[in-house]
Amino acid sequence: MRAAACWPGGASRIGVIAIAISCVLAGCGRADPSEKWGPLAVWRSSSGQLAGGGADARFEGTLHVADQCVSVDSGASRYMVLWPESDVEWNAERRTIEMSGVTMSDRQHVVMGGGFGPAPQRSPDGFANPPAASCAALSAEWFFVTEVKSAS
Repeated sequence: MRAAACWPGGASRIGVIAIAISCVLAGCGRADPSEKWGPLAVWRSSSGQLAGGGADARFEGTLHVADQCVSVDSGASRYMVLWPESDVEWNAERRTIEMSGVTMSDRQHVVMGGGFGPAPQRSPDGFANPPAASCAALSAEWFFVTEVKSAS
């Protein structure tokens, strides 16, 4: 019986193939949604679940980017924010959010379009990144962003 040919470093082809298959089956290399989206609560745009019903509301206030939640203070109220998967990007290094060609960061004044709705259920069905449990208790009403008009 012939021994398996070895690659430099002593790893056999069979061993490397076995590791690769194990990795695929175990999901190696798949990004954790919380790594991609950071503190953003992100809904699947394809699910069509905009709980606020409409998307015509204009909303503005001060953006707050915390470790697990993103919210906007508007007047005396704080609203948690839900972002659409297909249109938003999180930059972990700079801790910024980009949507509609606008880059936003903590403590900026933002103007957005979208709709208001009750706190979303944490069921993963409609979410690319569900809201952190600690965020849902912070606000009874959420703002579902469909467009960002400006940040300053």
